[in-house]
Formats: sequence, C-alpha cells, structure tokens
Amino acid sequence: YQIRDYAKSDAHSYLCINLKNMGVQLFQSITEDNLDSTNIEHIELIKSKYPKLRGIAKTINFSAIFGIGASALASDLGLTYKQGEELLEGFWNTHFGLRDYFERQAKHARENGFVRIEDLGFCLLTPDADSDDLGKASASARSSNNFTIQGYAYITHLANIWLNKRIAEEGLDIKVMTTVHDCVYLEAHKKDLARAAVLAEQAMTLPFRKNQEFLLDSPPEVGISMKGGYEIKGDSIEEKIQKVEDWLKEN
Repeated sequence: YQIRDYAKSDAHSYLCINLKNMGVQLFQSITEDNLDSTNIEHIELIKSKYPKLRGIAKTINFSAIFGIGASALASDLGLTYKQGEELLEGFWNTHFGLRDYFERQAKHARENGFVRIEDLGFCLLTPDADSDDLGKASASARSSNNFTIQGYAYITHLANIWLNKRIAEEGLDIKVMTTVHDCVYLEAHKKDLARAAVLAEQAMTLPFRKNQEFLLDSPPEVGISMKGGYEIKGDSIEEKIQKVEDWLKEN
C-alpha cells in the first residue's frame, strides 16, 4: 500500500490512469504515456484534459461498488457487453483489496446469516445469502456489500446530533439546514458565524466510532476546503475562531 495525499487525489482520475495503463481500449484515447496514478500532477492532468473519460470512470466507481453487472454498466454507458465486462474487470483489478473484502463479507453472510460493521456496532441479517435460488443469493450478497458501504453514512447523522446538542447547550443562533453527502450546511447569525464554522468542522471530523472518545479538536490538516467552502486551519479552537473573526472584520 502507498500513502498518498488524498486531499488532492481524485478516485475517478486515479481509475482513468490505471485503466489506461492496463490497456483497456476505451481509455487509450489518453495520449500521455507513463502516467502514475499516485502522482498528483498526473491526476490533475486527467481532471483538466479528459473530463469525459473521468465522467465514465466516476460511473464505473459508483456502480461497481454497489454490485452492478457488466450488462447493466454497458447499458448505462451506451457500450457493448464486452466493453462493460472489460471495464468492470479493470475496476476490480485496480481495487483488488476492495474485491477481496467484499468476497469475505459475502462469505460471512452465507456462513453466518449476517454481516457486521464492527466499529459502529451495526448488524444486517442475511438469511437468503445461502439460498439455492441464485437470484436471492446474489441479491443478498449485494445487500451485504451495500450495507457495509452505506452504514457509514450514519456517522453524518451522529455528527448532526452532536452539532445540534452543542448549539443548544451554547445558546447559539445557528440552525443546521441540511447535509449533502459528507458536507453539513448551517445558517448562522453573523455574531455566531465564527463558532458555527468551528463547530461544523469539528462535527464533520470527529471519529464517531463505537467505544472511542471524541476528539476535542481536529488536526489542522483535516480542515479541507470542499466545493468552494472556507478552509479554517489552526493549532487550537481559539486560533480558528480568531481567524474567522478577523475575516468578518475585513468583509
């Protein structure tokens, strides 16, 4: 395993490069050679120069992890069955660790009748996983994998509960409006904006794992700017609040 800068990386460009290097025909329109999927400059090149291929890779990424077959993927992308099969094979060869993990989950579901997310304490019953009906067994295997992925979305709900509790405890003029994927949107009075920014960052970076203590503050490097949002970095809550207050004075 290689440690990469995930804050600057991009899973879809990463897949583009790997499929190109594997010789997958659809991605041979990428003209550059010797691309490295762990090189941030190469990742940025794909993002800027090949948006259509990156879009195809995005569809592959999201579809594959939720159990799509070659026929359905080909239909979604307007390709032949053979092309869909080649793309899925390329995805799983790129993400062999994920493939092995899903296979272990499906095996556990068949042998034990349930799958579990250990660090959240969640469990999904899978009584049909060992069914003689291939359709039922396949559906159960997909459910076990989907549960493993989607179960972690519950962390966002835990973050919102924590955030609303802190807002109430501190008597702040802040309202949690909505969440979109892993982002939380707040409405705050100007006087409480600095605190809203810090609390939101804390809520979205707390571990929220079973039997783990909450972090008092997130490491400075965790505060990543997402979709044009503001980035707050500092070594303490006080420093972050001061930065936002200084920004308010200037704006």
